[in-house]
Amino acid sequence: MALAKGEYLGFVDSDDWVEPEMYAKLLDAMERENADAAVCGIRAVRQDDTVSELPTMQPGKPLASAGSACNKLFRRALIGDVRFPEGLWYEDFAFSAKLLLRARKTAFLPEALYDYRVGQVSTMNNDNARKNLDMLEIMEELREFIDAEGSRDDFEYLLINHVLLDSINRLARQRTPEKREVLWLLRAYVHEHIPRLSACAAFRQESLRRRIIMRLNYLGLEELSRLILTLRKQAQGASLRLSREADGSRS
Repeated sequence: MALAKGEYLGFVDSDDWVEPEMYAKLLDAMERENADAAVCGIRAVRQDDTVSELPTMQPGKPLASAGSACNKLFRRALIGDVRFPEGLWYEDFAFSAKLLLRARKTAFLPEALYDYRVGQVSTMNNDNARKNLDMLEIMEELREFIDAEGSRDDFEYLLINHVLLDSINRLARQRTPEKREVLWLLRAYVHEHIPRLSACAAFRQESLRRRIIMRLNYLGLEELSRLILTLRKQAQGASLRLSREADGSRS
């Protein structure tokens, strides 16, 4: 990035790919809306060649798109001295969150133009429980950044979505012996910064389904959360299979 000459910067993970028109469309959206950043949808491509779109954005809530740096285009001037934290997992989350906080305006393209290969061993798909504690270092870095450029609500939004929801749910699926201690440390960090979940404005604005899962995780009932999410995923899979079978019979 220090050597970059262009006005815009984008990033692609080495095992993913982008649609040919992705950057042209992101650039067009940025210029049309005079935005500092642009975000497009993500298409998940699984090993069995099934494809689905991931819920990666909520127009009006730029931080909802902070999970990845790869479905975005940024003005180089926006980046300034922001860099990916070295040696830590979730480095793209930290980088993207800072830039979305700093951007005056972010353009959103609901079209899925970034292709994410699912099933590879990665930060999102791993059995290394202790390495998930990198998220707490990332959150501390973000807290300091937000103190200077954001609001307390921004920090709490990132905390409940990326620690209380995503990190704890991901860790709950693991079978490693260190899992319980790491879960306790993640939950303790949330409790330290949000002593009363019901008093958190970001929590109250979430959907009922997400509030239920967050509340269970906050109380240490992540196994019940995992059961609910597993049953929901199975129901969605069954519904999709029935839909495909119905389409096949009609054709």
